[in-house]
Amino acid sequence: MYCTDGPAMSVRTGAEAAEFVTSKFIKPIKLEFEKVYFPYLLISKKRYAGLYWTKPEKYDKMDTKGIEVRLPHLSTQPDSPLLIFRFHCSLDGPS
Repeated sequence: MYCTDGPAMSVRTGAEAAEFVTSKFIKPIKLEFEKVYFPYLLISKKRYAGLYWTKPEKYDKMDTKGIEVRLPHLSTQPDSPLLIFRFHCSLDGPS
């Protein structure tokens, strides 16, 4: 799936899926839409980074798990290797 609508399509689809699955459960069980990561960088199991969206208008925060994120200007060791990821998604599909 390409990011044609950005996270808005994923947020809508997630909310619709939660409603559909909830309708199949026995009451009072309810499945709730929680979040979308867009874009998402998966390095390995339990090591990822992404922008955390709960509403389609604006992301809530950048969320990371299992990786170290440092700002270059705050680094105390200027010689240490620093890998910087830039999140980018083409809304036109694959290039």
